[in-house]
This record gives sequence, structure tokens and C-alpha cells, in this order.
Amino acid sequence: MGSKADAETDEISVEGKSLSRPNKKFHYYAYYKPRGLMVTKRDDFGRATIFDKIELAPEVNYVGRLDRDSEGLLLLTDDGDFLQKYTHPRFEVGKVYHVQLSRPLLEAEAQSLLEGVRLEGRPVRARRIQRRRGMGKDWVEIELGEGMKREIRRMMELFRIKVLRLIRVRHGSVELGDLKSGEMIELKKRPR
Repeated sequence: MGSKADAETDEISVEGKSLSRPNKKFHYYAYYKPRGLMVTKRDDFGRATIFDKIELAPEVNYVGRLDRDSEGLLLLTDDGDFLQKYTHPRFEVGKVYHVQLSRPLLEAEAQSLLEGVRLEGRPVRARRIQRRRGMGKDWVEIELGEGMKREIRRMMELFRIKVLRLIRVRHGSVELGDLKSGEMIELKKRPR
């Protein structure tokens, strides 16, 4: 029949041998990725990567991606279970972006994105869209649940709107806060 276990909280054993995680201390980092850097360990075309700018243990990986032209919060960790939970689409971990557009988004366009559009034959939708007060009428805040490759840019292209600037300000429970471009901090505990 099958059953489900949570490796974080359940004691798992087979024939009396524990399969639970060893008591390893994992690391979690919040990094403000600047524009112009690739989110990869090595780029075949010789473009600058985040790992050219920060020094971390080789087992540390990025949690999700930001394209070269985007900036903002990027999480990094050596905890494979956490990475899986924060990136697999079925967990729908929220991501919030501040986006500057080439023109203001019309109400009907925003409603269409909230109801859902198709990209590459797949339905996608924004969870929430609102204007960014104090940043000008061409800035919006968009929350996504999945985050497919260049999703916001491609959504806006449907309405012939260019994304001029895209900043991720939250990923799951972690916020960008006061981090400046290129800065990184180690988080005190595992994000939820």
C-alpha cells in the first residue's frame, strides 16, 4: 500500500537499522544576486557566475534560479532536502518580485494574469499582483507559486510589455530585507 514519512521528524529504520539523517549541521545563505551574473556553478560560455563572486563550500548549491538580467534574493544551501522542498513545483513555495515595466499594467491584464495564461502550453498564473506604492505607476509586486524559467518576463510579453527591472524580494519565508547587491549572510536557522 505504501505510507509517507517525514525525514525531518520521523524515525525511519529498516530491519532495526536507522535510516534517519545524520546529525549534520546544514548551512543556509541569503545572497543579493546582482544583475549580470549567471546562476550556475560553471558557464560554458565564460560568463561571470555567482560562484565567481562568493566563496562557499563545493557542496553548497543555489535554491532555484534568477536569470542573468534579474537581481535580488537567492538562497543557497548544502541541505538537499530543503533544496528539494523549496524548488519542486508541487510544494508551491511563494516567491515575490518587484517589477518595473515599460508601461503600467492595465487592470484587465492583471486580472488575466491572476486567472491564468498559457506559456509553452502550460497554464501559469500569478498568485497576487499589486502596484508598488511610492515607486511609480510602472512598478508592480508579483507573487508566484511555481516560478518557471523567465515566467514574469514571458507573461508580460503577452501584453507587449517589457520588464525593465526585476528584483526578487522574498522566497518562501526569507526576505531580502536590507541586503545590498552582492552581499550575503548566513541564516541562523533553516527557513520554513
